[in-house]
Formats: sequence, structure tokens, C-alpha cells
Amino acid sequence: MDSGGQGLPRHDIAVSDRSVAGDVDYADWSTPQLIARIRQLEESLRSKDAIGQPVLPPTAAGHESNNTANKSTAAAADALAEPPADQAARRKKKEPRVFDFSKHSCRPIALKVAYLGWSYHGLASQEADTVPTVEAVLFDALIRARLIPNRRDCHWSRCGRTDKGVSSFEQVFGLHIRSALPIGAKGTAADWPLDGGIPYVSILNRLLPPDVRVLAWSPAPPSFDARFDCTHRRYRYFFPAEGLDVERMRDAARRYVGAHDFRFFCKIDASKPNLKYERTILSADVHTPLAAPLVPDAFLVFEVAGHAFLWHQVRCMVAILFLVGRGLEAPDVVDHLLDTTRHPPGAGRPLYRMAPELPLVLVECGYPEGLLQFR
Repeated sequence: MDSGGQGLPRHDIAVSDRSVAGDVDYADWSTPQLIARIRQLEESLRSKDAIGQPVLPPTAAGHESNNTANKSTAAAADALAEPPADQAARRKKKEPRVFDFSKHSCRPIALKVAYLGWSYHGLASQEADTVPTVEAVLFDALIRARLIPNRRDCHWSRCGRTDKGVSSFEQVFGLHIRSALPIGAKGTAADWPLDGGIPYVSILNRLLPPDVRVLAWSPAPPSFDARFDCTHRRYRYFFPAEGLDVERMRDAARRYVGAHDFRFFCKIDASKPNLKYERTILSADVHTPLAAPLVPDAFLVFEVAGHAFLWHQVRCMVAILFLVGRGLEAPDVVDHLLDTTRHPPGAGRPLYRMAPELPLVLVECGYPEGLLQFR
């Protein structure tokens, strides 16, 4: 029944423009007419700009006059589809709010990071980032997390620069990072609490790819430099025995220990003509991992530690050991290459193929005791 209208027209008579949904008796409407009316109402409600407009009057299907009215109403609804200028201004997407780092304290820390270098063109980021690097993804995560403003102003330093394809289980970076501590707090590891209020490890690992993981972080002195404060780096090179003479290789490896000129065990960088080639090797040996028994098909490790290394130095050292292990060179070839007096001035590196890069891993970056407290 209707809600109070008197003398309302039947469904087969054109409805007045003054009619509204509550003034119509739908009892005698056919199923197709009801469905058409429901669709008409749904279409009216679907338009965001129809808010506050009268509900479209019901019409009986099959009448030309009503069809004409429907078309006029649809045209009017289409005209309202374009929002007014003031609504368009309100709907305009707001600019992202700039994060104000001046309102937050900043602290120096060290990050311990592991990564698989097989998919990267080395550790160090490049100016244009035209190729993927480990540091590029680290910077991206740090900036997205609003932990640093940019890569230039965070006092970034790295312990050891690994080349394309080389991995690390314990690379160390130094940087100044946003902190939850009060502004003006002292910047030494002794004066600051170990927990900075911000879970750096979990935040960064959520943003980093699976082959780059932050293992821990530590407070650091304001002057901390991951490269120059490092006391030693340790590398491991993994390879199968495959009939190699391990004892001969161990004999040759021990000859690396000490301070020597390693110009014949590196790739010469023509852009650094005044580069000094003297490096100190603290230890060098060939052994099985985890003290496993030495069998013909065992997996071997060349482990070397030193204060610093030249470009491709470890891979060149491994290449000479392979020649010794295959019986192509005697162990004293190492002594011969380390003694620059046996070679004419300006002599280039002897011709031999470097060992592949994928099995090489940086496994340790050493620092003075008590300097860092990783958590």
C-alpha cells in the first residue's frame, strides 16, 4: 500500500515528475517492471554525485513517454558525473609529507650484514646505479624506512670492498642513523644504551631482498670508520679436492704469511699509478671445513687473514695454489713471485688465470676488543 498518496496513477499511466519512490503502489507491477525499476534505482544510487538528488520516478516498461523520460534523466545524471571545481580541488591527491629529520636524533652505529654476491655487480654502489649492487639495495631500504635522509649525508663507511660475485657472511658498515634517543644524547658506545628504541634489524630485513640480510647492529663512537678501524679481514675460498695435492698446497699457502709485495698477486689498477703493493698476511692455510676428514672427494677451504688486500688478491693467491696442487708449479713459486728483485722493473703480472669469484666469501671483519657490541 502507498504511504498516503490519494488518486495515484496506475502503473500503465505515465507518472508525474513530482512523484517519488514512496508515492507509488508497486502491487500491480509485473516482474519485468519491478526488475527494471530496481536497476533504475541502483543506477541512480551508483552515481556519487546523485547524493541529495531526488530518487528517479518509477516508470512502466514499454511506454514511449516513460522511455523518453528515462533517457532525459540518464542524460542529466551523466551531466552530474563531472564533479564541480571545488570538489575536484578537494579530491586532488595530496603531496606526500616530507620527513623532517631535524626533529629526530641521530646516532653512529655499525651494521653487520651478510649477502650472496652472485646476483650483484659488487658491493660498492655506483653514482647512477645502472647495475645492481649490494649497497644500492641497502641504501634503498634505509631511505624507505626513513632511517637516513640520503646516502651522502649518513657518514657511510664499509669494511671491505668485495667484487662482483663475491659474497660475505660478516660485512660491517658504519653510518649515522635516526634514533629514538633524545636529541643531544652523547654519541659514544659507553654513554648510550644498547637498545636505541628502533628495531633496525627487523625493519631493514622486511625491506631487503632475501639474499641480503642484516645480522646485528652495534652502537659506535662518533668517529667510527668501518674501514680504517678494522684490524683484519678474513676470507675463505671453497673448492673441491678433485685430486689436488693438499700438502703441496699447504706448503705454498704458508709462504704467503708475512709482509710482502703482492704486485704479482693482484689486478693492476691503471688509475692508481702510485699504489703501494705491500700487504701483511697474518695467516694462510688449506684445510677441510669443520675439521672434516681429508678424503679424495673432500671439500677444501683456503683461509687467509690479513690487514688489507689488493684488488683480486685472494683470487690470484688461490690460482697459484691450484697450479701447485695440480703439479704444474712447485711450492716455491710463491717465493719467486713475492721477490720483486728477481723480476725486471715494470714487469707486469705473470700470465695465469684468476680463480672464479663465486666460491670466495668474506667471513670476518676484526675490530679492537670492546669497540663494538653487536646485538
